[in-house]
Amino acid sequence: MTTSNEETVVQRGVSELLAILEDTGSYQGMTDAEIQSIVDYEKTLSFQRGRTEGTESVLTQHCASVSAATTSALQAQTNMLQSIIDRATNLQLQGVQHG
Repeated sequence: MTTSNEETVVQRGVSELLAILEDTGSYQGMTDAEIQSIVDYEKTLSFQRGRTEGTESVLTQHCASVSAATTSALQAQTNMLQSIIDRATNLQLQGVQHG
């Protein structure tokens, strides 16, 4: 609860107010400023969650793109290596004639 005298006003922190709200399910006994601090906290938290979800979505798409590019590059390297192996082990592909 807010205590005051002529010089000082002490307000409870958001974590304390959220604990009270969770325990009682009510804003009863809180000042308007304390209730506003909870509203501001929830608004900021919601904004940050939305921003995080947006960033996560972009990163997920980027990772999928990198993964697809890596798979494609690995397949091209595998094909090239197989071609080299085929040429090294097949005399006809080397251009050597027997006879």
